[in-house]
Amino acid sequence: MSSLLSWALLAVAFFWAVGAYNRLVRLRAQVGQAFAALDAQLVRQLVWVQGSLPPALRGAAPAQPARADDAVGAAWASLQAASEQFAHSLAAARARPLDAAALAALSAARGVLETSWQRVWTLGEDPDGLALPEPMLGQHEQLLALALPLCEAFNGAVRGYNEAVVQFPAVLLARLFGFRQAGTLVPMALVAGEGA
Repeated sequence: MSSLLSWALLAVAFFWAVGAYNRLVRLRAQVGQAFAALDAQLVRQLVWVQGSLPPALRGAAPAQPARADDAVGAAWASLQAASEQFAHSLAAARARPLDAAALAALSAARGVLETSWQRVWTLGEDPDGLALPEPMLGQHEQLLALALPLCEAFNGAVRGYNEAVVQFPAVLLARLFGFRQAGTLVPMALVAGEGA
């Protein structure tokens, strides 16, 4: 009788472990899917920013302004450098969407990109002295608005995954199979109009 009870307990433990492992795998996959949707929107934002650069700065090495006091040229060079930093951070996060350090770097790069954009928009002209067209501000705000729910969905998937990873007794399986807590992404507020 006791051997039958032992086998029953082992069977329950085995099926529980398989179910808990499958749940962790499913939650991890949901994080990856949520990041893929967000990644596509962030790539659109990056392409738009890089396409908004003056032709002389597109695809070139980060430029230095013609004069040290050229605030407009410095702002555009800063935006160009910020877009390159963002592109590299996005590629790193794409390769490891559950890595907290990669997501922290991506959040920082998004912040730098937004600050650089605000600086360019505040100055209101390109390096050739041409005024920035008003639709650019609306396009920028629209891209931020489209990314916001995707960022929230990604962060929600990460929270669900992180909760599962630390729950007892699933935490034992998480440690055994290398499931670690993931990082979230700081959402960008719709502040593009404040600098105008």
